[in-house]
Amino acid sequence: KQLFEIWQTDLGNETEIKKVGLELTNYKQKIWSFMHLAATSVEDNFDSLQMQKTFLINVFSAWELAKSCMKKMSNEDGGRILFVGSVGHKYGGKEKRPGYCSSKYLLEYFPKSFKECASKNILINTLQLGVMTGGTHDSIGTSKSEFNKRVQLIPTKRDISKKEAVRSISFL
Repeated sequence: KQLFEIWQTDLGNETEIKKVGLELTNYKQKIWSFMHLAATSVEDNFDSLQMQKTFLINVFSAWELAKSCMKKMSNEDGGRILFVGSVGHKYGGKEKRPGYCSSKYLLEYFPKSFKECASKNILINTLQLGVMTGGTHDSIGTSKSEFNKRVQLIPTKRDISKKEAVRSISFL
């Protein structure tokens, strides 16, 4: 418990994101690592307002909070920042959820400041997980046969477990 804290907020609310960013910047203890694993995967069918909220939660909150962490980490010994994306968008994506697919793809892009922070020993990565057992597929009601079709679209032809995901996240 002394090695980590879990904070909860509404990442669909810009005011809340900025509030957490300020709390991170002013946090009294050292921050060595930050992981953004947030995701929303609602059916949006290219509805621009719904897609905006998806991008806010899945990408823009990650960047905003990472900037706050970078400020704090640059005054310390550096640190590690990890965004968790999805490889599924490259291999079929989730039907009727282009906001989710494109937002998770965007996590591969790093603004220039994210690239330059390596000189301060702040390393930023995006982990693109494959099709995972459980997760958003369960929450959106993907049938077993639909899930198996998705798995067959990716190069490994197998899903990953939560344990494998945690192991990869811990490594990075």
